[in-house]
Amino acid sequence: MEGLNQVGRRRPLRLGLLGLLLGVIPSCRETLADAPPPNVVLLVLDTVRADHVSCYGYDRPTTPHVDALAESAVLYSECRATGPWTLPSHASMFTGRFAFQHRADLHLSDGGDWRELPLKSEYTTLAEALRGIGYRTGAFVANTAYLREEFQLHQGFDHYVASREPGTALNKAALAWMDGSHGPFFLFLNYMDAHRPYNTQALENGRLAEYACDGEDPSNLLLDQMCDVVLRDGLAPPPELVEELTACYDLGIANADLAVGEIVAELRHRGLWENTLLIVTSDHGEFLGEHGLVEHSKDIYEPVMHVPLLCKLPGVNQGSVNDTCVSLADMPRIVASGLPGPLRDELHELFPLSMQREVTIADIVMSRERDLRASYGARFLRRRQALYAGGHKLIISSDGQHELFDLEQDPGESRNLYDPEQKLSKEMTARLEAYVKEHPAEYSAADAPVFDEEAMRALQELGYAGSAED
Repeated sequence: MEGLNQVGRRRPLRLGLLGLLLGVIPSCRETLADAPPPNVVLLVLDTVRADHVSCYGYDRPTTPHVDALAESAVLYSECRATGPWTLPSHASMFTGRFAFQHRADLHLSDGGDWRELPLKSEYTTLAEALRGIGYRTGAFVANTAYLREEFQLHQGFDHYVASREPGTALNKAALAWMDGSHGPFFLFLNYMDAHRPYNTQALENGRLAEYACDGEDPSNLLLDQMCDVVLRDGLAPPPELVEELTACYDLGIANADLAVGEIVAELRHRGLWENTLLIVTSDHGEFLGEHGLVEHSKDIYEPVMHVPLLCKLPGVNQGSVNDTCVSLADMPRIVASGLPGPLRDELHELFPLSMQREVTIADIVMSRERDLRASYGARFLRRRQALYAGGHKLIISSDGQHELFDLEQDPGESRNLYDPEQKLSKEMTARLEAYVKEHPAEYSAADAPVFDEEAMRALQELGYAGSAED
């Protein structure tokens, strides 16, 4: 696979984060100086974990279009989500804040109910910032649960459409909007092909044909079986079940990758490629039985926290790998790195936390409501917060089950090194506590939206609210 920027394989050019931010990229700033403001396209492959992406070293050809993009993009090898589910991670991407700062997350109400809270309207979003400097803004999202307008992630978008359909179908509406845009535009697309129920439709070129489903999609049934074995019974899943479920999941990723390829091809066809900042990432990953977990939103281990991130800068066609540990909350900073000086300065002023931050933190407040109601729900009634630093990951847990992992030596997080008397444990705990104390955020659970019947159906379809009987 000569020429492909694969993590752990060939790496033609490395750039530190400081170099990227300062524009130390061949011909990039010179090109931008005389060009109109670049278009910004953000593609979020919902529920895609990094280690199932081909250019991150996965041995199954799930993402040939993302791999091709890596040839001319900065590939961030160590990007982490801020939370293991949609709402907090997208809110972090849009505001440059960690989940504990923006609090678009789960909260316990005075009545004892867990409530999902929307993004505060007073927080500036990336769409609002770009619209304020002359961009047209459009969003087309397939996540009809937590990206619906009630959660206020639509702030700043001139055009916002939520419709659960395959990524390639979503592209049609997005491209029509793009063609009607005058001047620079910011386009945000959320693909749900790798989210329950997985898109297991056969690919047109026959790739991964052995995993495609001719009839009814089996992923819901397989996920329910995995939940019964792993979560309810506490058993190791049968290898054949893991293999079959993983095949469905990988086909979902491949269908999302197909949508990415379409957008790239259409940008080239319209002559927009050279002056477009294109970012491809995911909001979180997916558990496939690891750590006794299934799906996502249950914990903050690496299968749901390590996500892909690629950034194709305007006027740059040389691939590179950036090994700095970054967060989805760095998105405003990454977008700013692809804008010309005056526009970049505007974003720096609007997102100071994203621009100056030197830590990576992840949070989970609870699991899904359906999990908490189940017989195994008690294990998820805890707050967990992680700090990444120097190749290590510290998890502080409200139930006292703290953990420390050396991710370089133990990427599977199998050996807990936490010792309250050990120097590294003390130092990382103190650093996490100090940062959280310096950046508090308050929110009332009374601000949570009330779901109507349509919203509840969307939650049930995506596996967040149990059955209709529940």
